[in-house]
Amino acid sequence: MKKKKRVDHSEELESLEIDPNALDKEWTDQPRTYGFYAIALADANAQAEEMKANLELLAAEYDSQIRENPEEYGLEKITENAIRNVILTQEEYDTLATELRTIQHRAGVLKAVVFALDHRKKALEKLVDLRLADYFSEPKASKAARSQMEKVSDRTVASRGQQKRKRKES
Repeated sequence: MKKKKRVDHSEELESLEIDPNALDKEWTDQPRTYGFYAIALADANAQAEEMKANLELLAAEYDSQIRENPEEYGLEKITENAIRNVILTQEEYDTLATELRTIQHRAGVLKAVVFALDHRKKALEKLVDLRLADYFSEPKASKAARSQMEKVSDRTVASRGQQKRKRKES
């Protein structure tokens, strides 16, 4: 059995990130991003179906060849199970089957991304709701507290001004 290589999905995962400080941009990007991955999923599914048909055609060709010349494939007795096993051991068949599994995996990843983009949409909706409810607002001081802070600020500025004049005089 061949060792499976790891596939990097960071690009897909990056498409799912949300910047809560740029909700307008996130909303305008959402349909395009969703459309991109939905079309890619449809393409991958079509490619998998085509590859599956090619694999079945190749199996049928091998089946016919094996039935015509069973000795060439090391068979003494022709049985359905024996023919199927010989087909599975053919290098060309194995290569196509591996390609099919790779395409099916890609389709599965794209399906997961499209599903996650639905969740992203819901998250965007909730973030907008939070924004509208002033969840991310800055703390606001009462009128009396603002007045007090202004007085303290004015005294601090005046005090610094006096310190600068004293330094210049010295």
